[in-house]
Amino acid sequence: MALSAKRFSPNWVCSAMIKWRPVSSLSCRAVLASLILLAMPAIGRDLVIATSSSIPPYVITDQHRGIVVEILQEALLPRGHQIEFVYAPNRRVEHMIEERKVDGVYNLAADSLQNVFYSDAVIDYHNVAITLQDFPREIDSLAALNDLRVVVFQNAPKFLGPEFATLISDGHDFPEVSNQRSQVLMLFRGRADVIIMEQRIFEYFHNQLRSNGEIGGNYRIHNLFPPAPRYAAFIDKDIRDHFNAGLRAMKASGRLQAIIDRYLGMPSESE
Repeated sequence: MALSAKRFSPNWVCSAMIKWRPVSSLSCRAVLASLILLAMPAIGRDLVIATSSSIPPYVITDQHRGIVVEILQEALLPRGHQIEFVYAPNRRVEHMIEERKVDGVYNLAADSLQNVFYSDAVIDYHNVAITLQDFPREIDSLAALNDLRVVVFQNAPKFLGPEFATLISDGHDFPEVSNQRSQVLMLFRGRADVIIMEQRIFEYFHNQLRSNGEIGGNYRIHNLFPPAPRYAAFIDKDIRDHFNAGLRAMKASGRLQAIIDRYLGMPSESE
């Protein structure tokens, strides 16, 4: 026999609870409300997030994966949010959130846009100078680059600080390379003394090229630049808060570091 919904209404359940155990009607309703909230599945939203065009291992567009792609997905998953990614150049990404065409974006410097809600730092990018291990000189300052063959990533002067920009304005010719895999090859094939690129990007391509047998030998990292935190930004403050909560949980559990380690493969052999 079917039981009516009326019989199991909150009033009926509270009446039964009060008869079974002396509790106030107000307390009963508070308990019921908590139980209902706990039992409810997370009601999420379908979100569109714009991020930079492919920058392995952070974003690998043709495979719809990457360190940052997985961090964004997993941090929002506990609240039931699902993400569709849109990949575009950085300038276009900024325009998309300014025009409210997406729910959020990734790969911004702090406070570079107005009228959005910034996340906690998602990950640090760390640009470094890299030489072969047997390179005969120490690279301990930008001035040490003066008479060397230095190859940098595309638009590097915009990201490496005013001192580096001054080197360029003083007439130093540091070729810019858009394909960072080829940048690594240039170092190991003797076409550059120094390359400057983000450390995890270098490690990703170095491991890939070495495992394929295309390069061999060890390298040295020279820390000439400070780490640069990168952020996500959202139109909706609640979504930003959901993301921050998930991000903190991933960092505390070690899950975030595990994602990074998986993409970088076996440990690097730098000094």
